Amino acid sequence: MATSGSITTNSCEGRSLTLSWSLSSQSVADNYSNISWKLKGSGSGSGWVNAGNFKAVINGTTVYSSSTRIQLYNGTTVASGTAKISHNSDGTKSFKLSCEAGIYYVAVNCTASGTHTLTTI
Repeated sequence: MATSGSITTNSCEGRSLTLSWSLSSQSVADNYSNISWKLKGSGSGSGWVNAGNFKAVINGTTVYSSSTRIQLYNGTTVASGTAKISHNSDGTKSFKLSCEAGIYYVAVNCTASGTHTLTTI
């Protein structure tokens, strides 16, 4: 069972997008977890690329979406926040997350998705 994790898109012009999360708190009584998430530029090199059409989805909910284009460096924080995830009746929970962006190009050309399992409560 995980308390953190991340997914990273394919690379374009040496730049990728990483959506990471970490467990903030859990409520046994109310059967949910709170996680913190961050959407960041990643990859090699120190230069920047023009990027936009960002989207991040956690557990079926779009937590961030923007068509604004920015200079995306390795380490640039695009967005961050928190999400509340309800567990199953037995305390287990797996959730899907995905992210995407148009890196260098206007059209979305970099995507990632994955399924992570939270610590059982």
